[in-house]
Amino acid sequence: MGFLQAPIDVKKQDGSVERTLPSRLEQYREAGRKAPLPDLPDGADYLVNAFFALRPTRPLAMGGIRAADWPEIAPFMQATKSISDAWEAETLHSMCSAFCDGFHAGQNSFGISPMERG
Repeated sequence: MGFLQAPIDVKKQDGSVERTLPSRLEQYREAGRKAPLPDLPDGADYLVNAFFALRPTRPLAMGGIRAADWPEIAPFMQATKSISDAWEAETLHSMCSAFCDGFHAGQNSFGISPMERG
């Protein structure tokens, strides 16, 4: 999801951003096409719902984003009770990290989707 949601930076030769294109997800929607997403295992919906309720990223003071981390996940678990086991928290942490990594990769106009990597 992070890869699809990232706005795409088109850079000049000096590395500065020339312009920013709409995200791949917006481009799929504008074209009337369904974005390629992985199939979820049965019963995983609650983890995805928790992921979006937590919000997978946090802004950085100087711009950019970072993945939601343990200081956000632990109170989220206590407050919502939507997840309670350690493995669920670890999975949620991994999902947030993967989203953030995908978002950063997706900003590159030549980035390769995690779905297409070997």
